[in-house]
Amino acid sequence: LAGWIVLSMIGSAIAWRPHIVITGPKGCGKSTIVDEIIKAALGDIAINGDGGTTEAGARRLLGLSGRPFIMDEAESENKQTKAEMEKIFFLARRSSKGGKVSNAYSDFIIRSCFCFAAINPRIEHGADMDRITTLELSLDKSDKRKENYSILVKAIRDCMIDNFSQRLMARTVENIENLFHNIKVFTDAASDVFGNQRDGDQFGAFIAG
Repeated sequence: LAGWIVLSMIGSAIAWRPHIVITGPKGCGKSTIVDEIIKAALGDIAINGDGGTTEAGARRLLGLSGRPFIMDEAESENKQTKAEMEKIFFLARRSSKGGKVSNAYSDFIIRSCFCFAAINPRIEHGADMDRITTLELSLDKSDKRKENYSILVKAIRDCMIDNFSQRLMARTVENIENLFHNIKVFTDAASDVFGNQRDGDQFGAFIAG
């Protein structure tokens, strides 16, 4: 998650753009992760969608910006929403390498990192699974879950001060050459560990970020 946040700020500048989906049962903290960490860390840089956002709408919002795209409630509850989500997953897939997306009116080059949050994301195609890493949250069932949550939220808010996103962007840009170098180093190492280039691209980028 931390690696994705850093990489998503400079989506247009990197060769491989990994995507994530945050999932888990109701009440596990998906909205807290999205609202209190991801959106707070990215600030105005991010473009926010929701379960009603269509693929065409996502393209229109992104334009040629390369800004990160966050889609909460990315559920596939029925045939219609499943079909629309498959189109958006395809858009993310094309974005991984900066691929061209065409429609009847124009061509688009997509260079954004996508974040989805859903109880039931239903990512079924192998090509999507290779590019969208699942971050699964567990439900805290302990007797101290309310206390644990309060402590966690306080820690998050103490960290995410008002200018956090500007400071993070400044630090990322200042160290961008080191980031490019580290992406290559970790991608090569991860490819050896996992035995294939696609996982190397995905996890090498996360670790470098």
